[in-house]
Amino acid sequence: LVERFYNALWNRFDTTLVPTLLTDDFRFRGSLGEETRGHAGFTSYVERIQRALPGHGGGWQLTV
Repeated sequence: LVERFYNALWNRFDTTLVPTLLTDDFRFRGSLGEETRGHAGFTSYVERIQRALPGHGGGWQLTV
């Protein structure tokens, strides 16, 4: 699940996967402290990141 989240959804900005991978009440806290809730909030966040970093797909690395 974590690998698919980063490789398919986050790295490719594929927000069509949000309802498949995340629950309706999903909560996310970005590295700059912004918090989102639910599918719409997270999708909006991903779209803002994509606009800020156009052409940046596949470059994020998962570090746990």
